[in-house]
Amino acid sequence: MLFLVSFSFNRVAICTFVRNIWMVSDRYDYLHDFDGNGLPDMPLITRTYPFNYGYPYIAFQDSLGFFTCERVSSRWASYSLTSGDLNDDSLYDMIYIGSGTLNLLLNNGDRTFTLSTVSLGSEINHLAIRDTDTGAVIFATDESGGLYMYDYVSASSVRLNTTCKEGLSVEDINGDGWYDVICGSSNWMNSGHIYYQLNTGSGWSSLVSITTSPACYHGIKAVDINADGMLDVVSCAGSTVYVWYNEGGSPMAFHERSYSTGSSSGCNTCEITVADFDCDGDGDILWSAGLNGGSPSVVLLENDNSAPYPNFIAHTIEPTSYTNYGIAAGLVDDDDLPDIVVGLGSTLYVFYNTTPADDSFCNPFGEDEELGSEEFVVRDGRITFSKDEEFAVYSADGRLLMRGRGRALNLPKGLVFVKFGGKVKAVITPSRR
Repeated sequence: MLFLVSFSFNRVAICTFVRNIWMVSDRYDYLHDFDGNGLPDMPLITRTYPFNYGYPYIAFQDSLGFFTCERVSSRWASYSLTSGDLNDDSLYDMIYIGSGTLNLLLNNGDRTFTLSTVSLGSEINHLAIRDTDTGAVIFATDESGGLYMYDYVSASSVRLNTTCKEGLSVEDINGDGWYDVICGSSNWMNSGHIYYQLNTGSGWSSLVSITTSPACYHGIKAVDINADGMLDVVSCAGSTVYVWYNEGGSPMAFHERSYSTGSSSGCNTCEITVADFDCDGDGDILWSAGLNGGSPSVVLLENDNSAPYPNFIAHTIEPTSYTNYGIAAGLVDDDDLPDIVVGLGSTLYVFYNTTPADDSFCNPFGEDEELGSEEFVVRDGRITFSKDEEFAVYSADGRLLMRGRGRALNLPKGLVFVKFGGKVKAVITPSRR
């Protein structure tokens, strides 16, 4: 077991807006290179609560550490956003909501976007986009109760349930090769439960609750916290972070543990995300207080890698109470240490990760140098290399899954990154439908 005594971050203001910043996303992959200059950019919504309007912006990174923040649409925004390639042109598009409307911004490649709109539900909030065998699919929860799935190619939608209101994660939670949904019936005003709904390939299962007691659960993330090969579920209710450890089975069984952030924040619009901030091979949990604030307002829970259920050590990142609706992690600069992106009030900040950790085998979202097909073969979940090398395999959220030396290994389920000598050399993406 390895864990560091303290983290260190360099807090840098990027842009200040008239309205507060909202960064409510599905925490899947927040940072993208929207303008094609090789540097990650940061999308966001500005909005003044409780007034139901604002606008979408992107903080474009002109050169390393220097940003220009530009409004990318004149159509108003009310809540959340997500990003992905809708029309398969290798450009990242942006999706954001305006009450009962999906606003689709198709990327023109020159920092301009073309807007189209889709009517969906009545109070759409949390969004996720996934690339499937048939094209891009958007998932959305509805505050009035319900989960929708919109197929971009066929321009058709279906309502998957009438229960979920807020909180959304779309992952293959049972490992059968199909994207499933994890969502909540609660919000910051009303208690509820967290459920999963399985994609069977020919339809969708009924909802199954994973929670033991109702609470005002808000942000949701499905990720393997204890490195046992199964996706766990992470959420928060006020200042408490919950993890439901997946113990497998059919139906799946979950073991609930709770962890305190030490914040004064009550039942609120808390959000979470997960990344390996200290490069020790496990997932740390990043928490933000939400609209009503609380002190501290940003906390990092460090995973101590205990088995079978980790303990978490709370580290204060932002001690002051701020309105901060949503939080993200990603590689903003040129190292492999995950940085923190958050709006504190009306100012966008990057907390650059300066923790004294070895990042040579850390987060995979750095240089991508794919091996030629003659150098590796992937078949039936196994990768074989043409020569004996030291390797490391990472999950999509940047956690180390395995490392070693050899000419072959069995791959874990899900998208993985294979590194040789500190460089990403193979990106293996299984079919997801």
